[in-house]
Amino acid sequence: MIKADNLSIKYPQSTSNAISNVSFSLPSGKAGLLLGGNYSGKSTLLACLSGLIPTMQKAEVKGFCRRGKSVGMAIQNSDVFLMPTVESEIEFPLLNYGWLLSERHRRINELADIFSLKLLLERNMHTLSGGERQRVSLAASAASKPSVLLLDEPLSQLDPIFTKYFVQELKKWVAEGMTILIASTSSFQYKELAPVIFWLREGKLHWQGTMEDFYRVQDEARAEGIDVDGKGLFCKHKTIPFPVDKRPVLSIEGVTFGYPGKKMLENMYVRVGPGEIVSVTGPNGAGKTTLLKIAAGILKPQKGTVVIQGESIGGKTISEANSATGVLFQNPDHQISQDTVYKEVALGLKMKKTQKEAMEKRVGKWLSLLGIDHLAHRHPYSLTKTERQWVALASTLVYEPALLLLDEPTHGFDALAASQFMNVIVSLASQGTAVLMVTHHRELACHYAHKIVTI
Repeated sequence: MIKADNLSIKYPQSTSNAISNVSFSLPSGKAGLLLGGNYSGKSTLLACLSGLIPTMQKAEVKGFCRRGKSVGMAIQNSDVFLMPTVESEIEFPLLNYGWLLSERHRRINELADIFSLKLLLERNMHTLSGGERQRVSLAASAASKPSVLLLDEPLSQLDPIFTKYFVQELKKWVAEGMTILIASTSSFQYKELAPVIFWLREGKLHWQGTMEDFYRVQDEARAEGIDVDGKGLFCKHKTIPFPVDKRPVLSIEGVTFGYPGKKMLENMYVRVGPGEIVSVTGPNGAGKTTLLKIAAGILKPQKGTVVIQGESIGGKTISEANSATGVLFQNPDHQISQDTVYKEVALGLKMKKTQKEAMEKRVGKWLSLLGIDHLAHRHPYSLTKTERQWVALASTLVYEPALLLLDEPTHGFDALAASQFMNVIVSLASQGTAVLMVTHHRELACHYAHKIVTI
């Protein structure tokens, strides 16, 4: 079981509690859904229940929490892994619990079947796509068959087909007696689990009840950024006109690319015109991020050409290839290196030796437009992941590029933040920016993209 009694959590240097006087209980063999928008305290509560707070993540804790004898946890960031290969990452918790070699091999093969990892067991973790790493993270969290399983946004990087399959798997585990608590900004994906819902608002338990009862308050929940039906707030968006100018800003012509032992892309053709938003969809590991990296000049195609603004980027350095392009990676931490938000956003302009007055004006403009000007003097790693995503976007948009490449840009956003983000993208497109965007969010792609490319 899981139980919290008058639990309060406060981080160092913070003026207010991240969690305040939260009390709830989840019986053994039940599923619970910890709902809330960004900054509601979901991840903090899971970290405390798992024991990460205060042992590894320092915070002041008052009250108490109790959980089962063994706990497994999958954190939101699948880029955090401990071992070099897929097989060793899954095996690591089994070694910690003293499983025998034969038992470990049997369990690894069982999990490889469940999470479609048979062909990936010998792969290095850093070579996997975000969705593939997410599947490995989930497999490792459940490897030792813990009595309690804590999952932080477990579906955020999974493709729609595997999402449905995994929820059915969770349903089986609950039926077998496992207690599962899931933190999410979405409710509709878990309705078949029939979970008990605990709705957090600003670190406090605002509402709790069954999934059936939740429908009575879902309009209120939607207004706070909780996706109750898969549409988020995108259904309110009016489709933007298709741009008239068909001359491509980006032209990917007959591109073929593969890694050793695996072909990713074959004879790909994609064109993105000025003011056009093109979404790229497809299952985990299909090559979506690879296509984006090729468009950015980070990877070189084995066949075919990439042309940006009428000029081939073949033979150019990454910096030269990116001169008219802004790239936003899936994980904002991959492109943050400075000790203040202002310095981070200004870095690219400073490297291009932009005049100080012009640089300050441009940086101030984008900090203000994205609503993060109050964070200008904060260290990026003192911010939440959602805030860091806004910082990474600002550091990309400050160039005001002709071509914008986005990899799962709304990953980790609640519906309010995702809608705000896409309003910025639509505004840029209306001014002529070409946008190529990888996303698993079908509704987002359908409401915002002029074209959808499925790999």
